[in-house]
Amino acid sequence: MAQNHPNLTIDRSETGKQIRHYMLTKGYTAHALASVLQLSDGALKNYLYGRNLPPLDVLLQMRQLFGLQSVEDLLVLQEKEVPYA
Repeated sequence: MAQNHPNLTIDRSETGKQIRHYMLTKGYTAHALASVLQLSDGALKNYLYGRNLPPLDVLLQMRQLFGLQSVEDLLVLQEKEVPYA
């Protein structure tokens, strides 16, 4: 996870794609998933399009619904760009 790798950050766009992948694989529509997670359709779409990251409680619910081992299975990490000094 990111705290063990200080040069990594969560890629919101790719994480959204990952959530969408699991959502479709498990047969959920965006509306149905939002309903199960007790979210507005707009909030879920913000996660799916990478505008926002879901909070931990929502990630934990997704992990359970999708049958994943870990929340980390939903997150896509990328290397941080380190500015030159």
